[in-house]
Amino acid sequence: MESRETASVEHKLPAELLVGLPFYTALTAGLFGAYFSRLLYIQTTAGSMSVGELKTAKEFTSIFLRGVVGMCGALVVFFFLRSGMVSGKLFPEFAELSVREGAVPLFGAEGLEKGSIRQVLPSQALALLAIWCFLAGFSERLVPSILSSTEQTLGDAARGTKK
Repeated sequence: MESRETASVEHKLPAELLVGLPFYTALTAGLFGAYFSRLLYIQTTAGSMSVGELKTAKEFTSIFLRGVVGMCGALVVFFFLRSGMVSGKLFPEFAELSVREGAVPLFGAEGLEKGSIRQVLPSQALALLAIWCFLAGFSERLVPSILSSTEQTLGDAARGTKK
């Protein structure tokens, strides 16, 4: 009997279904990161927040703006990673961004196959991109830190070429 892992069937998804996938992955991950950060903050400080702070936390504009800031941070990280200024195992290889479609067989009580479930999984590179963009939305200091260190590097390079 085959294991569930070896029994999965892989198919290539049509390229037209994947247009914009990295960009939308970045936006969505940044949005989730920003909202997750905000939920954790509210959860840990709700007991000590004033009534005014609680009112502000539930206002639509406050929630919306928090998400927009997270998406903007994720886009900065997306383009920073896409530029190729950094590389290594911790950073996504954009040429390898993809998804894989497979089928996981379902087994009945006696081990007989009863059909399968379709699944779509991201490549390692796409998962890394999502993690970096989630962190950009989650952390209020990550993107400003990247921008200031890049600014410093560019300033040093410019001063070095003006000799």
